[in-house]
Amino acid sequence: MPKNLPLTPLSLFVTIFSLILISCDHSSTPSNEVIAGASLDEGIEAGNSTGGQNVMSGDEGGMSGGDTISGCQWHSDCEDAQCIDGECQPLGEACQFSNLCPLGEVCHEGYCVVPCITDRDCPEEGHCLRGVCQPYPDELFSPQPLELMGTPEQVYVGVGMAPLVFPVGVSPAGFGGRAGRRTPYNQSLGGSESVIERQDVRVIVIDQGEELLVLVRLPLAWSTDFLRTLIARKVSELTRDDTHPQGINVLDKLVIFATHSHSHPGRFWNLVPELPFGVLGFGTYSHSITLGYAQSTAEAVVQAINDRSPARLGWSLIDEADPEKRIHSNRRPTNDVLDDRLLAIRFDDLDGSPRAALIGFGIHGTHLMTPQLTGDAPAGIERTITNRLSQRYGYPVPALFANGNAGNISPRGDHLTQNSLGHIQTLGELLADVYLPQFEDIETDAQLTLKHRTTRVEMRYESFGYGDVYGDFAGGDGPFQLGGLQCVIAERGPEEMPHTLEEPGCLMDIQLIVHEPVAQLHKTVVSAIQLDQLLLTTLPGEPTSSLGLNLATSVEDEAVSRGLEGARSFNFGYAQDHQFYLLEPDDWFRGGYEASLNAWGPYLGRYLAEASLEAAIALLD
Repeated sequence: MPKNLPLTPLSLFVTIFSLILISCDHSSTPSNEVIAGASLDEGIEAGNSTGGQNVMSGDEGGMSGGDTISGCQWHSDCEDAQCIDGECQPLGEACQFSNLCPLGEVCHEGYCVVPCITDRDCPEEGHCLRGVCQPYPDELFSPQPLELMGTPEQVYVGVGMAPLVFPVGVSPAGFGGRAGRRTPYNQSLGGSESVIERQDVRVIVIDQGEELLVLVRLPLAWSTDFLRTLIARKVSELTRDDTHPQGINVLDKLVIFATHSHSHPGRFWNLVPELPFGVLGFGTYSHSITLGYAQSTAEAVVQAINDRSPARLGWSLIDEADPEKRIHSNRRPTNDVLDDRLLAIRFDDLDGSPRAALIGFGIHGTHLMTPQLTGDAPAGIERTITNRLSQRYGYPVPALFANGNAGNISPRGDHLTQNSLGHIQTLGELLADVYLPQFEDIETDAQLTLKHRTTRVEMRYESFGYGDVYGDFAGGDGPFQLGGLQCVIAERGPEEMPHTLEEPGCLMDIQLIVHEPVAQLHKTVVSAIQLDQLLLTTLPGEPTSSLGLNLATSVEDEAVSRGLEGARSFNFGYAQDHQFYLLEPDDWFRGGYEASLNAWGPYLGRYLAEASLEAAIALLD
């Protein structure tokens, strides 16, 4: 997300916004478009967020008074009572909405109940949604794994591309309060009026016989776990046949990553969609528009699966791609670390002719704030390298841009032109001049060590050490048990005292505003991939350079200590899910725009980086 509004007006806006939300109805679902967060690997069916009769509260405490009856699992197992720790206990106060319940309780079927916080609070047969445990729906299905074609001695690769399905007029995502036209497809933010370059999904499938990996480059501002789930569902629908009556299951093989332009189509993040959070930069959630994104992506995935053939693969990572800072630069004055590395992965046919290229580089896509849809700087880089490779070899060679640790990195190109569209073209040519010689020098091999691990990560107040190791992440009304946003807004320079946990000054206490646990803020996904000596990690948000580089160093050290000499590591940001900005704790305490935009305070970034590191270590072990 960009520094799109001055801090003082933004703070005033958020304060007024918070006061309005506290008095709103937070439990009703506005339309049948609204879908709750979901994940197939936990058996969650996307459904109306207020639906379901069989629900259960978690183990976050009990109600006082009254006799208990043992032997319940869901609330429906109890008559005029709630199920807590396997026992029926008295209901709380009567309610209509959760904001009418005492803090720490949610409204369910007319009564205040003790909430679950994460899926771990629920039975294995269910998951936590809006503070109540819901059982898996009856209509869950069991798609089959894909039959593999490759072997450890001969890797197979498939490439797929499909146009992104979206309506022109959709709100672009990325800038809060963005102006634009009023259209049938915008809500909260202004609508788009034109498209600068083709918006498409690009996919590379790597099949090594023992493992399958599906790399998905999305033309979006970020990724969400819910969209990842919908993509897997659509793939299963497209692959149903006599051999696979339930289709193919690729969810655990999917690694989705977004290029992160602030002018890509929006309205796909279902973060409390009944509240007007969309004005903060992503547009009100639309299920129909999101299904279009999922359908497009699934078509590209199936195309890549069907395109698999014998191939060769190689990679290269250089540490300084832009020493003069003509392509990108650090925008965060309180931390001077900039990730200047450039990753190149080459996918060849057996005769050595390239089939596709992957570009790993950290840069924001913030040159344009117009009603035009564009991939901005990342698209300029990707398109230029695609064109030059295709011209060089005489046939189409698609490039996939994977954004890195770009949370503090701005695009440049301003030394040659002051025209915003000119910046985008300039950046593409400048990076192509570095990337293409690197790409040409890569030696590819048909034999490949491929390992992949995707891990779900639980996030709750205690996960980060609050109240135990680090003290309380709290405000005037007590600890931010469900998270807090818009904290430490004031940026503290090197000569100033940093913020402290005792005075984060968060303007948005999720518990006070939403009154219910927000599923997207309590669980996320990280992945780790091994391609011979290259170890790729993912972080679900906008990692700053210092956090991502520290993660890479830790992964490389662990690999070398286990005998993988020459190991290198690169992190994909904006991948698998989105948890806003991810910073190191000391950087968070310096405050400012980036630090003010995450829901779990100073230790979120490190916590997720450690989870990604653990996933990489699991591969090595």
